[in-house]
Amino acid sequence: MIMENLKRNKTIALILGLALLIFYIYNRINPIQLSTIQQIAIGQIINILIYLVVRIVSAVLCVNIAKGLNRNQTGWGIFGFILPPIALIIIALISIKGISNKEEESQTITQDGQD
Repeated sequence: MIMENLKRNKTIALILGLALLIFYIYNRINPIQLSTIQQIAIGQIINILIYLVVRIVSAVLCVNIAKGLNRNQTGWGIFGFILPPIALIIIALISIKGISNKEEESQTITQDGQD
């Protein structure tokens, strides 16, 4: 059960990280053009709120995955807040600390057999 949640969270983190990275690159190449000062001000406020929500969600997801991977939760939370797409992609690709991939697979098989 725990390994299934961890794998699901890692998959979500990888997809979200890649989507954010593509969105950031697209937004830099083709920014939205606003015509009036009022539209620009409202657009900036909305942009700041969206970026803040994305950073908080990324940090929480990184902390939850780091806990399951026996990694430093505080460090990953800060990294996830500062650089959300990169942190999500990296944490989705690393393995459990102190356990090799073969041991991780055997734990998954053992836990599946217990359920």
